[in-house]
Amino acid sequence: MSDIELYKDRALSALKVGGPPLLTAVAAGAAASFAPSAPGITMGLASLSAVGAIVAGATGHWTVASHLAAGTVGLGVGTAVARARKTVDLAPWPTTRGAAMILWGTLETRLRDLAGVLERMQPQVIIVHGNDGLTADWASRVRAIVPNARYWTEQWVGGVSDTGPAVRRALRAMDVLGAEAAVWNAERPMKDTGMEGRRATQSMLAEWTRSTGLPQGFTSYAQPTGHRSFPWAAFAGGRDSYGTFDLACDFSLPQVYPFGDEMRSGTAPAGALTRLMATYEAKWAEAVSSGLIRSSVLCGPMIPGAHLEQADIEAAIMPPGRPLLPCVAVWPWHGAVDEACAAAVTKFAEKYR
Repeated sequence: MSDIELYKDRALSALKVGGPPLLTAVAAGAAASFAPSAPGITMGLASLSAVGAIVAGATGHWTVASHLAAGTVGLGVGTAVARARKTVDLAPWPTTRGAAMILWGTLETRLRDLAGVLERMQPQVIIVHGNDGLTADWASRVRAIVPNARYWTEQWVGGVSDTGPAVRRALRAMDVLGAEAAVWNAERPMKDTGMEGRRATQSMLAEWTRSTGLPQGFTSYAQPTGHRSFPWAAFAGGRDSYGTFDLACDFSLPQVYPFGDEMRSGTAPAGALTRLMATYEAKWAEAVSSGLIRSSVLCGPMIPGAHLEQADIEAAIMPPGRPLLPCVAVWPWHGAVDEACAAAVTKFAEKYR
């Protein structure tokens, strides 16, 4: 037999042995890449496959072992490809992406009332508003319900004199939660505060960065042009009649609420959130174009947790043909997250698994 014929014979033999496991690896990789499951499911399958390969090999079932081992490799490679593709397709965002649930008020009460929603939704982020009842024990109970979530602290800013205390409250919450970001909730008390309010805001942003180096955001009105006395430029590194401001939050969670605090029952008109989302985006773009808000301040809307149609929520936060929003935060409306919101935001969260 010539050398060429010998090599050909060896190659065919290798293909007969390695071909079927190779096809198994390719099939598993394709499935993990183009139809990825939740990370926990994929890891569980890979672990079972790896253990099965070891057991099969130890008992002399080499064909079975080779297929299981190839499947394990394929799942790993396919998952890595899926993650790389998702990273390429997503717009920038400075911290964890996905659905965020805000727990606010008396935290013990919120945890009791919303535990079922949290368990079902499995949001990527838990935003803890305030420190009322915040303890290591409370945080551990939340982690038991949503084990893969990351944490942000959200602190109310009650005016110029409260900017320093807000940072100190956020630092304590960061220590308890292991928070990866802070959100400043600033609304009416920061309006009409002039240059004093702008200096205090810039000092607050500087202190958080100096103390932690972590990202920070702010949540306030959804339409900057409708609330001109709010110090937008100081929170968002823009310019206004008081000057140009160097420091800026990394992101914002504009409050896209199609109704006010008086809404306690019933359902908003069909399409209310979708229409308001379009208005918010247009007004925010105007503020960026005018220089009031720096273009680097990225946005994910905050929406109410009740009194909206599911179809309206889905059309607003997952419009067809649009890039996926980096974050959608749910504010439990008077403590409630209803079925329509839970179902819609659960779908949104699934897109980030």
